[in-house]
Amino acid sequence: MLTEKRLQPGQVFQDADWAPTMVVVPAGEFWMGSEEGEPDSQACERPRHRVVIERPFALAQTPVTRQQFARFIEATANADGTDVDDRDRRSKKPMVNVSWHHGQAYTRWLSEQLGSSYSLPTEAQWEYACRAGTTTAYSTADTISTSQANFGKQLYGKDTVLAGHPIGYVDVGSYPANPWGLHDMHGNIWEWVQDTWHDNYDQAPLTGDTAWDDGDQDYRVLRGGGWHNDAKYLRSAMRDWEYGGNHCYYTYGFRVMRTLP
Repeated sequence: MLTEKRLQPGQVFQDADWAPTMVVVPAGEFWMGSEEGEPDSQACERPRHRVVIERPFALAQTPVTRQQFARFIEATANADGTDVDDRDRRSKKPMVNVSWHHGQAYTRWLSEQLGSSYSLPTEAQWEYACRAGTTTAYSTADTISTSQANFGKQLYGKDTVLAGHPIGYVDVGSYPANPWGLHDMHGNIWEWVQDTWHDNYDQAPLTGDTAWDDGDQDYRVLRGGGWHNDAKYLRSAMRDWEYGGNHCYYTYGFRVMRTLP
């Protein structure tokens, strides 16, 4: 495990050579959500509000890979009922077809193995890290292209489905990182976060270090947009929900967050 000194914003580290690579995200403030009239924005992204991230944290540089998740499956004797095809156990493609509860199980196991506190990021932490100091629709600008993120591919059809398996996602880290060194915050796969779903940001907390978790426990938030989506679904403020219980889908995955001393 990492012998911790005072980790600096932007610093990259691993708690073990098999663990996710983490990036230190600074404390700070940002505008969360979108303004009325912002192109492609939705009512659930409003009101736009100022959020404080009081403590630095570390966020995985990429979503959890199939290789990383396979280690968890092997160590727990597949106790969560999920599996990774033998062909993919060394794959750097994102682990998909996992539920919010799979994310909980993986982060609990990771915490136990490494002696640090891992979880899914809060929705506020996720958007803060995605924006990386920007106020535009994407961290790239008010537009994004297919040279900057993986999106815009067909969900169905001969070009994206082979023997029943979608092939639209690519190895994590295949596209440029955002200004804070994080890859795939826009596109490739949708990512589960810790929070329960709320229809808008009325009465949302003004600090983002703790999940907004007082909603229906069966409905959880997804962020980032996937390879099959149009660009508007990749916006930094874009949010969606899904039944979090054991609902899996082949564009859903997650990345992990780690608290810092």
